[in-house]
Amino acid sequence: MDKDSIAAEYALGGLSNNIFASRYISYIPNKGQLITQIEAVLNEWNKVEKGL
Repeated sequence: MDKDSIAAEYALGGLSNNIFASRYISYIPNKGQLITQIEAVLNEWNKVEKGL
């Protein structure tokens, strides 16, 4: 993977199953959808940075 690629993974990193959250979403995008959304946000950010 090169430095310009985007990688996304979901992981609990060895945490126990007792994960508590006051608010959560019942839908988690798949890896491709998440990467597409991140790329869109980065493209918009780059436009702002360039003053477009």
